[in-house]
Amino acid sequence: MSEVWGDAAPPAVTTAEVVGRPRTWTPFVTVALGFLLGMIAVLAIAVTAGVALTVAGRSPGEIERFLASDAIGIILLLAPVQAGIFVAAVAHAWFSAQREASGAPPIVETLGLRWPARLGVGGWTAILIGSGVPFALALGAAALLPSVAPPTEIMEMWGEVPAWKAVLWIAAIGLLPGTCEELIFRGLLQRRLLRRWSPPVAIGVTSVLFALVHVDPPAMGLALVLGVWIGVVAWRTNSVFPGMVIHAGVNSTWNAIQIIGIQNNIDDMDAMRFAAVVVLVSLVAFPFAIVTLIRAPHPGPGREGRGVGDAA
Repeated sequence: MSEVWGDAAPPAVTTAEVVGRPRTWTPFVTVALGFLLGMIAVLAIAVTAGVALTVAGRSPGEIERFLASDAIGIILLLAPVQAGIFVAAVAHAWFSAQREASGAPPIVETLGLRWPARLGVGGWTAILIGSGVPFALALGAAALLPSVAPPTEIMEMWGEVPAWKAVLWIAAIGLLPGTCEELIFRGLLQRRLLRRWSPPVAIGVTSVLFALVHVDPPAMGLALVLGVWIGVVAWRTNSVFPGMVIHAGVNSTWNAIQIIGIQNNIDDMDAMRFAAVVVLVSLVAFPFAIVTLIRAPHPGPGREGRGVGDAA
């Protein structure tokens, strides 16, 4: 296991080397500021939309329904949060790269925006299809936890959304979190932690924080399990791109299945048969995904001292 996870203890360093090591607290602050910025933007958009709809003659109940269970309204409230964390991650990486010391890494390295080296079509296929196994485990974890806010509005939207809004929603729920959340969690945060902590700790802490921002216990359970898997993939491939595809694919596919199932009154037995086929295919691909990740030629950032310019 040492080949995969690295040494059990960090190497001894001098005081001078510690000064040059990247700080671990700054990306946590960036995550918090990103979500704070996003929530402020959500509030501003909600107030603006409320005023505009009131002027247009909508009742308070209609306005609430639009923002809570209409695909367009939900996207209006989803997009600012994602934009906030995207801006925070890119700004952190940019300012880090602008420091005077020559050791500062470029934005590409800070956020993991590198195409996976020598992963190949086979590796991509195995990882993406094999991700159905951790997703199934994530759904199991979610099913064990009680919800404090049942998704009645989302289920209502799934059942009533017209085709064009369904396509827009499926694209938005996949691309926005898949890109922005991966950039700040597996990109900025996890990569920084990997330079100071062991991979299990760095991936674990990142996954817990990723789960906490999903608020509702079932969503947190799902995000925790899936986050660990995406974290391992991001670390072993030294890239955020596979995780972005997995995250976006899971979100979009799950919502598409729910919309199709609810609107076409697909019974539980048919749904279970479909799920069984998907899990079986994923089980076949999963061992190949593990082998691909173990053999990945360029593991992610390791625990080592960096230039002072990388301290931000």
